[in-house]
Amino acid sequence: MDGNYGGTLPARLNRADTVIHLDMPRGACLWRVLKRTTLHHGRTRTDMTEGCPERFDWPFLRYVWSYRADHRPILLDALSDFGGSIETLRNSAAVEDFFNSPVPTSGQLSGQTRDR
Repeated sequence: MDGNYGGTLPARLNRADTVIHLDMPRGACLWRVLKRTTLHHGRTRTDMTEGCPERFDWPFLRYVWSYRADHRPILLDALSDFGGSIETLRNSAAVEDFFNSPVPTSGQLSGQTRDR
């Protein structure tokens, strides 16, 4: 499951058996947005649609800044009714640990929150 568009969240959750929730600190998210913007400003990144160059975007920075207060509670509420496994990763070390761990078979995910 990828993305944060709330309008499709119920449909995506209905089809998912696992959610990997990247619940990263605000500072890390802002730093990465600013770094990405600086490194790629005016150019289209390889992960973006052609003709969509990187630009400085105040509304997006406000979204990132206010995510934990404004959008995260909605996501957590939706996830509270999810019947599958939820892996919450809260920092880069936890993400690296998760992706370097052996691949679990169905039903073996812990449903835990990983912090370091």
